Order: sequence, then structure tokens, then C-alpha cells
Amino acid sequence: MAAANPSPVDARIREYIRRDIQDTRTNSRNSDLDTVRCGLGEIVDVMSNSITQKDVQGLAARIKRRKRATSNDLIRLSKAFMRNSDNISTFIRIPGALNVIIKEFTGQDADLKLWATECLCNLSLGDDFCCEKVALLAGTYLLAYVKSSNKHLARLCLWVLCNLASGGGKTLNTLMSQEIVRELVAVVQNDFDENIKNECLNCLELIVSHEGHVLSEEDNKIIIHAATEEKNPQTLGGIQLLYRYLSGRDFQLPDLVDLTKIIHFCTQHLTNFPTKAPTRDIALGFVLYAIRILGNCTSIQEDAAHIFLQRFQEKPLSDTINHLLESTKQDEVTRELLWFVGSLHNSSYPVVRQYLERDSLVHNTRFPVITSF
Repeated sequence: MAAANPSPVDARIREYIRRDIQDTRTNSRNSDLDTVRCGLGEIVDVMSNSITQKDVQGLAARIKRRKRATSNDLIRLSKAFMRNSDNISTFIRIPGALNVIIKEFTGQDADLKLWATECLCNLSLGDDFCCEKVALLAGTYLLAYVKSSNKHLARLCLWVLCNLASGGGKTLNTLMSQEIVRELVAVVQNDFDENIKNECLNCLELIVSHEGHVLSEEDNKIIIHAATEEKNPQTLGGIQLLYRYLSGRDFQLPDLVDLTKIIHFCTQHLTNFPTKAPTRDIALGFVLYAIRILGNCTSIQEDAAHIFLQRFQEKPLSDTINHLLESTKQDEVTRELLWFVGSLHNSSYPVVRQYLERDSLVHNTRFPVITSF
């Protein structure tokens, strides 16, 4: 059954998600940067409040002439960019000025590298021309530093990438050509820092929330493979990525091979609980994400419902649900399963109605009383 075209409401929801992520990231960035500024940053703060476009031109000309920038230069520029978008437009249109910032960004001095990254972060809030230039000249370096052991640097780089990706267009196409999806997926799978992983997931969600043609067939395969074929995962990164990916696509997958992989992957976390996982909490996390993915997919695509219910022709779904309720004894799992059963019960798909005639989930499942909300 073909998936329906996204409605104007879906488009508004995707736009809301993009704005919500950007607002949250901006607030987090301001708070985070305030905690690391000291000394020089506080002194320059007063100077930068009154910086004009003429001052920006002068600073740009000076760093271009000297082919380097001091901490003072970078802090003043960063604050000027944050204060006024005209300052960004003025700076970015001076040939060679951005190259100096990127030189400090890729240099050996750790402090200059951080201040240069903050400059790039604020520049990435500029217009399309500015973002395209930052992506073209700095994109590959930003992706490399996302894997840095310096987590503050890695997080700043991810903020830049999120800003760039959120605008779409040529900027996003440039990042896609630099294999941003492959690089971020690798971090999600391997990085144990929750802040870094979540920022990567935010960035991937922003990418996916743009029109479907942004992702190449290879990108789609990378994401689905990373989530569904990871052996003995040590974190929830893979299934979190899958949930964000599907959410960005309104849980619609026209490719039946990919859809089947995802449905089977999620179903096994219900039928084989507890699956192999480092901790019980991670095993429960897989169950919660699996229920949410299955519930959304089966309510939107009849093909998904058919693939899912085929797995319960011999052993009824109600037995699996009762086993989960008894094994987990978690109110959160109980709530998710109640939602899932309700979704199936209200489904109008013939394949679901026929299954429920044989296995009435409402009558055959034994839900406990939920003690917390």
C-alpha cells in the first residue's frame, strides 16, 4: 500500500521540530559558553557591545593582512556576529577574512581553536551565502573535530553543523557531499558521551526533516543498516537514530525491503526480551523505542501492519505483550503498550481487523494498574 503524501500539517510539524531544536541548541550554547568564558572574554565583552560594521571591516582587514588572529580578535568578532547579522554580512564578503578564522580553527593552539569555532558557530547564523561559504571551507574540518576527545570543541562543531543543516539548500548539499550522514552515524554508534550523541541525533533529524531527496539511497542504507544490523549494541544510539530518522519521514517508508528490516528488528526486541544489552535499563530502552516505532509505522502504513502481524501467526501477540508486562514491571512500558494496543484496536486496516478477530488484544492482555503518571 503506497504511503500518503505528507500534508501541510506534517510540513508545519517538521518546521516546528527544526525550530525547536535550534532554539534549544541556542539556549544551551549561550549557557555553555558562559561557563567557559573567563578573563579575556569578560574584558572584551564590554568592548564588543558597541562594535560597528566599520570596526568589523577593520578587524577583517587586519587579520587578513597579518594572516593570523589573536584571541582578542576572535572574541570581538564572535560577539559582533552574535550581536548583529549585518556584521556577519560585512565580514563574510571581505575576501580572505574567513580563511584566517579557518586557519586558527585548524591550528595547534587550543584556545584559538575554540574561539575560532565560536566565530564559525555565530557565522553559521548568517544568510545563505554565508552558510554556503562556511560549509564549503570548513565542513570537512567540522566533521573531523566532531570526533575530538575535546568534548567542548566537538559540541561546538556540532552546533555549527546543525545551524548549517537547518537551512537546507546548497549548504546542506555541500555537507551531504562531505558525507555528513556517514560521519555522524559513526559518532552515534561509538561515542558514549550523551551530549555529543544527542547533538548528532539532532543534526541527523534536521537533515532528514528536509525533503526526502536530500538523502541519497546510500545515506538511507547507512542509517537503516547502522540501526538494524549492529551486533550486540552497547548503547541506545542505533535505535534512537532509527526513531529520529523515521520521525523525520513521518514514519512512511515506501521501500518494502527497508520497512521489513525495521519491523523485524523492532519486533525482536519485544519477542526476545531481555535482549543482550550491557544493562537492564538499556534493554528496557530498546523495548520502549521499538514499541513507539512499531506503533507509528503500523498506524500509518498497512504494509507495516501486515509485516508485523505475520510474526504472530503461531504465537499470539497477546502472549508477547503479557510476557513484557510481567518481565519488565515498568509503568512506562505499560503505558507504551496500552497506547500500542489502542492504536491496533482502532485501526481500520483489514489485515489488523482480521487478526484481532483471532487474538482480541483487549480481552487477552493483562494490564496491571499504573501507579505513576
